[in-house]
Amino acid sequence: MKIRKKYLLSSILAAMLSVSPVVYAGKGDSYFGVSLGSASSDDSAYDSAMSWKIFSGYTVNQNLSLEIGYISFGEMDGPVQPSGKTKTLSSSGFDFSAIGSYPFAGQFAVFGKLGFLVWGSKWSNSGPTSGTVSTGDTDLFYGLGGRFDLSNRIGFQAAWERYTLDDDNDVLSVGFSYRF
Repeated sequence: MKIRKKYLLSSILAAMLSVSPVVYAGKGDSYFGVSLGSASSDDSAYDSAMSWKIFSGYTVNQNLSLEIGYISFGEMDGPVQPSGKTKTLSSSGFDFSAIGSYPFAGQFAVFGKLGFLVWGSKWSNSGPTSGTVSTGDTDLFYGLGGRFDLSNRIGFQAAWERYTLDDDNDVLSVGFSYRF
């Protein structure tokens, strides 16, 4: 299992390095950004948590972009068990996506996103007896959103994304991007 993870991480790193020359080749076609949001699980036993994401991408044309990013879903606190334990779930991962955009009215665009996420999760128990359980996989995700371009270089966006980890997780976020 550990060997498989090493190969997966090596493949991700190789893919990111091979994309780098493409990302930095254009003038104004490449971008990076950050977003903050709220992540919530379909398992109602867990609270929502603050999530964050860093991303970089390449705009192929006005309707298509390719993007890579790292997302942290934060730490979601679960119920206190009869034994006095509190469950905490923390998840994160690398995502790779294609984004279809429809620009209108000059500065506005709506977009849809489809990609896959290489993720890992850790459940922790605290209380009289402590312990952790880790899991991970690769799954598809999708999302919808809108973007407002303040200038040719600076843009703001709001998005909803659905990630399938062990349970479905929804992320509502707002973000900032810079084109170069």
